[in-house]
Order: sequence, then structure tokens, then C-alpha cells
Amino acid sequence: MYTEFFNPDLKNQDSVQIEILLNRISRQILCSLELDNILAVTATEVRQFLDVDRIKLYRFSPNGDGQVIAESIDQNRLPSLLGLNFPADDIPEEARVLFKTARMRSVVNVAEAQIGQGFRQDPETGAEINEDIRFRSLDPCHQDYLTAMGVQSSLVVPIPQGDDLWGLLVAHHSERWAASPAQMQGIQMVVDQLAVAIAQDHLLQRASVQAQQESILNQVARTLHSITTIDLKTALNTTVQALDGCGGRLFINRTMLEAIITHRSDAEIMACPFDQFELIAEGTQPAIPSGQRFTEIEQSSAWYSLFQTCDQPSWAVENLYTVSQFRNLQPSFRATSIRGMVVLPLKRDRYSFGYLTIFRPEIATETLWAGEFNPDQRQMQPRLSFDIWKESKQGQSQPWMEGDLQLAQRLGQEFAAAIHQQELYQHVRRFNSDLEQQVQERTASLQATVAKLRDTHLQLSQAEKMSGLGQLVTGVCHEITNPVNFISGNLKHARQYFEDLINLVTVYQTIAGDRPEIKAQENAVDLKFLSTDFPRLISSMQTGADRIHKVVRALITFANHDQSELKTVDIHEGIESILLILHHRTKAKTDTPGIDVIKHYGELPQVQCYVSQLNQAMMNLINNAIQAIEMRWLMTETPIQGQLTTTTEVVPVDELAGQLPRIRIRIQDNGCGMTDTVRSHIFEPFFTTKTVSQGTGLGLSICQHIVTERHGGKLTCTSTVGEGSEFCIEIPT
Repeated sequence: MYTEFFNPDLKNQDSVQIEILLNRISRQILCSLELDNILAVTATEVRQFLDVDRIKLYRFSPNGDGQVIAESIDQNRLPSLLGLNFPADDIPEEARVLFKTARMRSVVNVAEAQIGQGFRQDPETGAEINEDIRFRSLDPCHQDYLTAMGVQSSLVVPIPQGDDLWGLLVAHHSERWAASPAQMQGIQMVVDQLAVAIAQDHLLQRASVQAQQESILNQVARTLHSITTIDLKTALNTTVQALDGCGGRLFINRTMLEAIITHRSDAEIMACPFDQFELIAEGTQPAIPSGQRFTEIEQSSAWYSLFQTCDQPSWAVENLYTVSQFRNLQPSFRATSIRGMVVLPLKRDRYSFGYLTIFRPEIATETLWAGEFNPDQRQMQPRLSFDIWKESKQGQSQPWMEGDLQLAQRLGQEFAAAIHQQELYQHVRRFNSDLEQQVQERTASLQATVAKLRDTHLQLSQAEKMSGLGQLVTGVCHEITNPVNFISGNLKHARQYFEDLINLVTVYQTIAGDRPEIKAQENAVDLKFLSTDFPRLISSMQTGADRIHKVVRALITFANHDQSELKTVDIHEGIESILLILHHRTKAKTDTPGIDVIKHYGELPQVQCYVSQLNQAMMNLINNAIQAIEMRWLMTETPIQGQLTTTTEVVPVDELAGQLPRIRIRIQDNGCGMTDTVRSHIFEPFFTTKTVSQGTGLGLSICQHIVTERHGGKLTCTSTVGEGSEFCIEIPT
């Protein structure tokens, strides 16, 4: 028994019916881009065309399982199978191969236990043929399967998708039924139309998926690729949702990333520890049991051995409990619904510095059973198939499709590039900050060096000046000392000679008596006045010589030119020599009342210091005090008596605060004083409130240098405008 296909002598009525059927389906294809609508209309039109109880359109999934996605039933004569999933085993492998390679059509007559098969292509060569349906005996299992479903006749036509098999168009009838050649030809034309619609939908779906993926990639890229901020949390959340995950995590080994950016050696990079890391988690997460040597799954040896040297862009599994290498990590997932996962190593320069991991939950298989339980006994057989299928799916997750992995890989690349870029940016910022700080420190150091050189130059110039002045003063003092010593030494003899002459004159007066020529001579020279005034003249000359001696000694004391030698001296001697040198500045004049010099000397120990430099500092301070008093005289119509007070003391122990013993020298005046603004600048080089002829602005700067740097002390100043100033020197003994 067989049925002829593609009879060229079809009746006109059959041709009209086929044309009407094709026109309706074509219009639906043209009017709608929704494949579900096209398939639903096609099922209804084909059922009416064939006049059977049920038409179902069955689509295969990539793993071989299938699902009824469109159905049309005549008056509930058969139970609905719409939405049901069927395992791949329901269709024998050899039949599936023939459906795909030979475009086999299958006709079943349950009552006669016959199954017919016809090929459109040669199974060996793939050439187009129009083979008639040839019948053979029906397998008893197949017969029982259809009988249990209430089906007595069936027709199966494969629906191609290019070189692959998209699905099946299946006709079921509860009574004995056979398709005519015209119906077979019409159904084949419908299937060819459906193939076009499916191809069109496939292109649209691909374009839609690509557009959706590009949208997701752009969304994630906008979140990630920001120089100043990078929102990894939001990007991870978007990625988890895009890949239908229940959770995800982003693990970044900051130590290794730093090593990669700084171009460390291969050995150094591979030896980087995992203790400095950043973990961003989203959704369901594994929980590390207590007692493990690691705190995160990415730190485990199993993870490291699988992924650290992994050359693949991604690693995916539908059931992590089937991975033997994960045996030590599986306890971390026991309490969760996680079953599937995809791991994307974040790479740079061949090294993985982190991982992007997305989790998928176990399939809720009950939700894939469409519709409520139907007590119709004819549905028991497909329900039994579902139970078997459900067992095979137990503990699995939604499979990772090729599109999922492509999207995941591109997202992983975005994460890797963004994290590396952000870390590189931060590294450059840190480098620039360090460089800027180094430049600032170097600039400050150079400025300090320049200032020190300038001060040193000034100090050397001043020291040279003082050294030359000291040598000059010493030479002058030496030249003065010799004649003064000569004069001072001969004054004793002159006094003695004068006394001897007076004694001789007295003897002559006694012997000669009142001779007129002697009296006349006595009156001419005023011998009486001469005998009384000459001793006073000698005494005055001796006093002048002694004064010259004191001034010379003071000059020698002040101008001691051996500045590099520390000497132990009496500070009071230095102060006294300075006051003696400046004594002429303190005397009263016709227009000024003069300056009272007040001394409050404490009991000071001998002080080890650079004598000449310390004398120079005290000379400058005392001279400034005198100038301040003179300036106040110039500013008032009635000058007041000037006061210059010098005070020395040992700094009390309670003020030392653990420092070495110190002495304090205070020089106070009642001059014009100064404002706080002026006082804050007085120790700066070249700062002065005097005219060019009165000062250079170096005196106080040199004083501070001598006191602070040369003697390790401090120099301070307090002042009140109109009342005077006080300078205080403290130096260690």
C-alpha cells in the first residue's frame, strides 16, 4: 500500500483549495512579523484544509527536546498538547536523522499497524527526489503510544530551517484517515511557506538579539568607561539580568593588576598573592563553610588550577555538581539554588587579574508543564513522557546558548578593559601626584638651598667685613697703644721731674731771699699757679691715657677676629665693651636729653660661644635700640629721657622643658616701637624701615642667624607702638 505524491493531474477543486490555503497563510506571513501568530493561523488553516481533529506545530530545542508551540483542535475531540515539553527520546534518533537529511514525511495508520515514509531528498546524495510513500509494519511501542493518546491516524512533515531541522507539522485524527495526494502537496507547500516565515523570523530574532545585546553592551559600557568614576556594582547587576542569572560576582586581584600595569616580570606576576582583592557581589552567592583556608571561591586551589591559566574566553557548565575539579567547592553551593555558571577570566597581557562569574539557578521543571492536569486518559502518555523528561533535567540549569556565551564574552572584555583602564588612570594619577610632590619637594629644597646660599653669602660677606674690620681695629689699636703707653709711662717721670723742679725752686727762694729779679720772674710765670695747676694737668693727662686704654681694650674685645673658635667667656665683658664703644651715642646733647643705661646683671656662668659673632649680634641690637630712641625724639616736639635696659639671667629650670641650661639676655628700649606687621618681617633679609643711608636690612637677619644657627638658641621680639621694644636672646651655656 502506498500513496502517490505530487500528482500533476490534480482536480481543479483541489488546486483552488490549495491556492486559497496558501493565500491565507501568505497574507498572514506578510501582515504579521510575529511567528507565534503565523503558526497559530497556519495550524487552524491546515486543520480545516485536512479536516482532521488536531494539528500541532512542534519545535526542537538545541539539545533535542521539543515543545508544542502551536495547536488547533476540532471540538475538543483530542486533548490539548499545547505548551507541553517532550524529551528527545520520544522521537527515535534514526527518524530524526531522516527528517533532517531526507526531509522524510511520515504517515501512520494505527488500525492497520502501518507506517509510511517518503523522502524529498536522497539520504545519501542530498539530491531532490519525489519518492512516494512506502508503507511497512508499525513498531508496537509506537502503536501503543498513539493508541494511548486516542490517535488512529497521523501525518508528520518536517519543517526545515536551512540545512537544519526546525520542527514538525503533525496531524492527528481520532479515526481512520488518509491524506490525498492533493492534500499532501498542499501541506508540503504550506511547510515551504513556513520555512520562509521561520527564516524571516530567525533573521528578525537575530537582529533583535544583536540589537538587544548591543543595547546591553552600550549600557554596561556607559557605566564602566568613565575616567573618574566606574560603577562596577550597577554594571554587574545589568550583566546578571542580561544573562538571566540569579547572581553574579566580580573578583579583582588588585595586587596582580598593579603588577601587570607596572610591567613586572612573569615570575613576579604569577607569584602575586590573592590577599589584596576587591569583590563585588550581586544576587545569590555561595557561602564558604567554616574551616576552609580561603574566604572566597576565587582564592581556592581548585579555582586557580581551572582558570588562572585558562586560554578560553569563557567556561560554562549547566550543572556544577558534574565537574569533578569543583568537588572541594561544591559544599559552598549546597544551600543555594545555583546550578549553572559561566566564568569569564578578566585578562590583560595573557594574565588573568580577575573573574566575572554569572550563576544560573536550577530549572524549575514543574513550570515547564503547560496547563492544568487533564484527567483525560489520552493525555497520560505524554504526561508520562514529561515525567521521564523531568527526571533527566533534575539538577540542571538553563543551558548556556551560543548567543549567551558571545554576549558574556563581550561583557567580560568590557569589564576587563574598563577595570584595567581605571586602574591605569589611578596609577597615572598616583604617579603624577608623587611626581608633583617630588617636584614641589625638590623646588622647596632648591629654594631653601638658594636662600641658604644667599644667607651664607651674606654671612661670609659680613664675616669678611667684620674680619677685615677686626684686623684694622686691632692694627689701629696696636698703633695707638704704643704712643699711649709711651705717654702714660712718661707722665710719672714728668710728675716726678716737676716735683723735683719745684723743690729746687723752693731751695733757691730760701737762699736768695727777696732779690728783685727773682721776684719779677716768679710773677712773670705765676709760679704759685703753675705749682698747683701742673699736677692737675698731669692727672688729667693720665686720666685721658687710661680712657684711651679702656677704649682700645673694648675695641679689641669686640673685634676679636678669630670667629671660627669657640671660647668660654664672660658675657658681661662683651656687653660692657659694647656700651663703652657706644657711650658717645648715649650722652646728652643740646637738643636731646640723652639715654640712661640701666644694667640688671644676674650671676651668669661662663658661656661657650663664638665671641666675635655674639658681640656683633648684641652690638646690632643695642645700636637698633639707640636708633629707636633717637627716632622717637625726632617724632616728638619735647623729647623724653631715653632708657636702655640690659638684663641678664639664667633661664629658670621650669622653663627649660628638658632643654640644656640656657642664659637669657634682654635688651629693652623706650623708643618708637613697631606694629605687628613690621615685627613679623624684621628678621627677613633686606627688610628695613630705615632709609638707604641708615640701614641695609641685614642686621637683624644676621643676628637671628648668629643666635639660632651658630649658637642653637633663639631670638624673639616684643614691641608696642609708641612705648618701645624688647629683644630677647637665649643661648645654651
